[in-house]
Amino acid sequence: MANITITPATVTNFTDHADAAAAAATSTVVDATEVFEVSITGKPSKVALIFSNANGHGSYTYSIAAGDFAFSGAAVTGSVAQNKPNSVRQIETGKVQDDDGKILITLTPASGKRLLSDHAATIRAVNLV
Repeated sequence: MANITITPATVTNFTDHADAAAAAATSTVVDATEVFEVSITGKPSKVALIFSNANGHGSYTYSIAAGDFAFSGAAVTGSVAQNKPNSVRQIETGKVQDDDGKILITLTPASGKRLLSDHAATIRAVNLV
């Protein structure tokens, strides 16, 4: 299955406004993971990832893969509780970006659940330049 592409919004000044488009999960398979990818170009920066999770089906987890540079470190992990439409995680591109500019995020549903129909999982990205 192909990765789901997240199109990042970019904010370059304190007074800027940008709309971040949601990339939605597509899997209707119980317990299936999905990989999202966001490409950030330009100088290293901070990125805000905004996760959403519907109500009534438990938390899902995410894992942001470590980049492939020498100082990348380990994967960044966490979870998004149910009924959280705007759960934000800030990351530094230098720690999680591959040499092709991509950041890979794997979502794992709660046990016995589906990312699309149970969690209605989405991710937005905002590049903070």
